Parts: sequence; C-alpha cells; structure tokens
Amino acid sequence: LLRVATLIGQRGGTLMRHAGEQAADMLLSQLEAPGGTEAHLGGQDLAEAGVTVRRLTSLLSALQGESLSPDRRDRLVEVKERIKAGCQALFTERLATDLLDPLRACTPESGPEAGWELETAARGLRALETEARRAGGDRTYDVLLGQAADAVREITENGGLERVGGLRLMEIVAGPEVALALFGE
Repeated sequence: LLRVATLIGQRGGTLMRHAGEQAADMLLSQLEAPGGTEAHLGGQDLAEAGVTVRRLTSLLSALQGESLSPDRRDRLVEVKERIKAGCQALFTERLATDLLDPLRACTPESGPEAGWELETAARGLRALETEARRAGGDRTYDVLLGQAADAVREITENGGLERVGGLRLMEIVAGPEVALALFGE
C-alpha cells in the first residue's frame, strides 16, 4: 500500500487516510453490532480466545493512534468497554465450566487424563486473563483466580487430586510462590 501511495503521490496520502477511516468504521460497526464483540470472543478454546483478545486490542490501539473524530473516539471507547466486559464474562463462565466444575468432580479414580485436562484449562484461562488485563482488566481476575486456587487446595487436601497434580495446577492458577507456600503449610 505504501508503494502504491508513493506512486500515486500526494493524492496517495489522502487515499490511504480515507481507506484507513473506512477500515476503522467497518471494524467498529462489526464490533458494535448486537452480539458482535461477544461473537469474536465466545465459542473458542481458551488459548484462541486469548489470541483473539490480543488481536482486537492491537487493532483498536492502532485506531486510537489515528486522528479520530469525536464520534469515532466515542465509538472506540464503547467498543473497548464491551471487549472488557466480554472478557470478564467469558473468563468467569469458562473458569466455572472448564476448570472448577471438572475439578470438583475429580476423585482419586479420575486418572491422569483428568489432571491434564485441568492443566490445559488452567493454561487457557491464564492466557485469556493475561490478554484480558491488557484490554482493561481489573481486580476481578485476581479474585476469581484466588477462588480457583482455594478450590484446587481444597480438592487436593480432600484427595480428589494427587498432591503433585494439585501442586502443578496450583502453580498454573496462582503462581509458583503461592503453590509452594500453600502446600508447604
């Protein structure tokens, strides 16, 4: 595009700016549509959701750098808030369905596959949480991850998970220092 703009000359800068404005409007309109933001975030595995959030926030940050009209700036702020709310809702839902519910269903007979599935869910949640914080996350994630850590400790202490599996899961959910401190008690 830059090469074409150079060939076109002075007029190329105007064309590029106009094309950028059209692209910004198209992206904002797509995300503003009912369920538009949620459609981008939901229905994916957790690792994909984190990548999607990163992609959306990068695009929106690039738009913010442009000289935006007040209307477009307001739309951008609104879309960012929807992404933030969508991330929190997705994280809360998937924490329950992908990690906490299966964790509570664990028994000593569950086998190693249950532990691997829990670890995969925990890693996906952490990937989503990392990107969601960049999108405007707050203490909500700290609270939710703290609840998950408490559940991991409780299930492990009650024998639902082997100690090593519980330690690995705690390390993913709460970090190595918390895992060692909690299991060192």
